[in-house]
Amino acid sequence: MTEIIARNMKAGIPLDTAVADIDYMERYKDFTTGQNWSALPDYVNELHSWGMRTILIFDPAIQVDYQSFQRGISAKARFIEWERADQVMRSIQVCE
Repeated sequence: MTEIIARNMKAGIPLDTAVADIDYMERYKDFTTGQNWSALPDYVNELHSWGMRTILIFDPAIQVDYQSFQRGISAKARFIEWERADQVMRSIQVCE
């Protein structure tokens, strides 16, 4: 991401937003940062100092045994509730 943005800026290509897809996550788990992306928070601050915005991609589904989901339940967070069980997707992207 850093190399691509630097290359495009050097080429004079106007940029106002950087998008980090799910590769920044630890094993594609929402609300995590992978080891190779440990400098992401500092880089986002640098982009902001240049007047750029940053978008982080999140997956729409979180497994019920995932710690973030459990924290949400404990905090009485609201989630999508389906009218019928047959509306719930049974398969989501799983990367290990």
